[in-house]
Amino acid sequence: MIYFAAYDENGILVSVGYTSAQTTTGTEITREEYEALSAEINVKTEYAEKVYHGEIAIGDVPEEWRADVQEMVDERIAAEGEYDPDEISDDEALAIIQGVVG
Repeated sequence: MIYFAAYDENGILVSVGYTSAQTTTGTEITREEYEALSAEINVKTEYAEKVYHGEIAIGDVPEEWRADVQEMVDERIAAEGEYDPDEISDDEALAIIQGVVG
């Protein structure tokens, strides 16, 4: 298995992955580096979710990750709009229409 990380022209990590192919779209890294990067991405995503939903403030995010997490939140706001706690999801709306939710 070949593990890799891909970076943009500014040296910013854009993806990590693994493949059984002989060529990759990024720089080859060790399995340990892959696992560490994947874990960091997952934690940042969790922080972004909590910030977006207003569960925590950006100041609650570790300082070295704040810019990345804020960028993730800003991208989500641009795509979906500000979080509205009174808005229901499509799945919840369908369940109501179908009478599944009482």
